[in-house]
Amino acid sequence: MRSEQEIFDDLAALCISEGYIHALAHICFRDNVIRFNDELTPDDMAPLYSKSRLIRTELTTLIGLMMRAPIAFSLPSQETISDYVSRSDALLNELHLTMLSARADLFSVENAKKPDFNPFEFGDVLREAIFYSGESAYAFQYRDLAPIKYRADADWLKRSMGVDLDVGREMCRHVAQLLNERLLVTLKSLRNKPPAEWTMLPGFAFSCSELAVRAGQPAERVNAVVEAFTAPEGRTQRHLRFASRF
Repeated sequence: MRSEQEIFDDLAALCISEGYIHALAHICFRDNVIRFNDELTPDDMAPLYSKSRLIRTELTTLIGLMMRAPIAFSLPSQETISDYVSRSDALLNELHLTMLSARADLFSVENAKKPDFNPFEFGDVLREAIFYSGESAYAFQYRDLAPIKYRADADWLKRSMGVDLDVGREMCRHVAQLLNERLLVTLKSLRNKPPAEWTMLPGFAFSCSELAVRAGQPAERVNAVVEAFTAPEGRTQRHLRFASRF
């Protein structure tokens, strides 16, 4: 079995491949969008509980690794996109298996016989459970509780960054609705395009101006919120090592 660092290095190299962002858009659509016809059924939601589905921490890892270098938006061939997707899935699965086997020696028969021995006192054992644990709250709870949670910082955020927490909450609400609609439009538009031009990336794009109009908020306040969560152009980290400890 390969080391975590070896696997992570391969994943990091893959994520800065030319056009990888199109593969990432495919993965995000595949693993986060529920597809159904006239009425939503339990079977429609079942894929969200598949073991092959990537979870938020895995997706954010891919995004972070992609941002280490300038993003090339050129559209690769469909074969290349498919290869990026399958390699991403395989490497993340390999990384998970490696984490699971970390410090397997702690669960030896000899240690089990020790009355005071607790393997869960070791961070190596807890890392997998922490990284792959379920969400602690629903997305709407994070969104609606944020203005309350950060109330003490509200004045500083508005004064220093121009961020209004209440506007931020509404932006989260409206951007989710906007992208839900855009993803459907993007998906339907593929019918009129040759397969070589297929990509779901436009479904994840929006402008601050259209978001401001949709939410009925001043453009400058919307810009401030979006800028707070936007990576500065040109600031990428090319040399990243895998953190073996939390």
